[in-house]
Amino acid sequence: MHWTSNYSGRFPELPYYSACELDHLCEQLITTLLGSRHGHVAFPVATADLTVLIEYLGATLDASADLSAEERMTHGCTVFIPGCRPLVRIARRLSANPRYQHRLWIALTHVCAHVWLHRPVSGAWSRSGHLFGDGHRVVYRCEPTTMLRAHVSNWAEWQAGYVSGALLMPVSALREVIRQFLKREQVLRGPFPVSSPAGQALVREVVAAFAVSEEAARVRLLQRAMLTEDAVVQGQLFT
Repeated sequence: MHWTSNYSGRFPELPYYSACELDHLCEQLITTLLGSRHGHVAFPVATADLTVLIEYLGATLDASADLSAEERMTHGCTVFIPGCRPLVRIARRLSANPRYQHRLWIALTHVCAHVWLHRPVSGAWSRSGHLFGDGHRVVYRCEPTTMLRAHVSNWAEWQAGYVSGALLMPVSALREVIRQFLKREQVLRGPFPVSSPAGQALVREVVAAFAVSEEAARVRLLQRAMLTEDAVVQGQLFT
């Protein structure tokens, strides 16, 4: 990670992480947590592990928050207040309904990223006397349209979206799923078009291994360049 100039003017400097750095850091974080809690590392990650992770990172968690007053559909938010622990609020509709488990996991890992990566810049911003969002509080809102696939120009949300997938589908475990898939199907290599039979089959494989949604699996494989949105790619594909 290194600090880079911010040309938008909202923050004096921004923390820059490459995708490889984020993959390494996320794998280290989640495997350390799982090993300390269970004595071994296995996937999928449980909801209880993710709630413990938020508290391990130094935040206070409200897992059943009433966010109905928010202007937009908000699944969660991370609030930084000078002199206080970060406050993470997760919408009650997610935590109270098992049908929303996938959304809950994405929301929990998304807010983890804000607590973990963005606490330093938010603290510096608050100490400088600038306002952001709600008075002297710095607030990051977790919304469906940016939870997984924010544009890279939206630096904080892009990082949080990447971390979300990298915590639920760590890079080494994901590579092993891909390796086993290629071996079993006797396919030399990818990437595969996302709508191809091979691409769809690989998404299903990742869903089965990590119990994530198809959307989360698809985005993660696109980020790892095992899927492509192009119609034609180089390599051996299913027919």
